[in-house]
Amino acid sequence: MKDYYEILELSPRATQQQIKDQYRFLLQAWHTDKWPNPSHKTKVVEKTKEINAAYATLGDKEKRAA
Repeated sequence: MKDYYEILELSPRATQQQIKDQYRFLLQAWHTDKWPNPSHKTKVVEKTKEINAAYATLGDKEKRAA
């Protein structure tokens, strides 16, 4: 299992607001429009999927507690 805190580059003590802010920051940083090179698109898409999965868990208080 991947470490969602590591993916979002956060401490396990991060607040819900910090998680949300970091999620938005990373999505902007890894946005596909910023990576025009087709050879990078695959990595960008994969990284975006990881970020979304991490936020889906950590952004939900109940899932995060589990």
